[in-house]
Amino acid sequence: MNAGHSHPDVVEAIKAHLKNDPCPGFSGLPQGYALEKLVEIAPGEMRANLKYSYVAPQGADAIEAAGQLGKYHSQKPGVISFEGGWHGVSGSGLGTTGKKGYKIKFLPLMPGGPTSSPMRTATGCAFGLNYPACDLQCAKYLEHIIRDPDSGATSPGRCAH
Repeated sequence: MNAGHSHPDVVEAIKAHLKNDPCPGFSGLPQGYALEKLVEIAPGEMRANLKYSYVAPQGADAIEAAGQLGKYHSQKPGVISFEGGWHGVSGSGLGTTGKKGYKIKFLPLMPGGPTSSPMRTATGCAFGLNYPACDLQCAKYLEHIIRDPDSGATSPGRCAH
């Protein structure tokens, strides 16, 4: 629906919105309210340590930032990604995507590549088990990937999920 160029009703609606939210869009009040709520519901230790937030304009940017922050903080180069996960079409996002068909024509995407780990999905457990009888086999396998010096993931800087 086209309202026309500088339609008075649209101009007035924009002016009214700007009175309440002078910086709409990427860093406006709705994002601020959402971030305040996230801090409010965060677990105690995490809540006490939250100092900064980052609202990404899209998921691929969030993945890029998470990777950089994880690697910077841990000083480790590796990445662990869940099989079947989708993380966007940017370099790191596509590199950590667990769907080979989306990235096959662009390989290699990340030096050393991410290490993949199975995850539970809507269709079930990758190990064919049920909780709690599974004894969290998926978590044990992930721990094995991290601790095994031959897995290639002995120093993950972040886990993409």
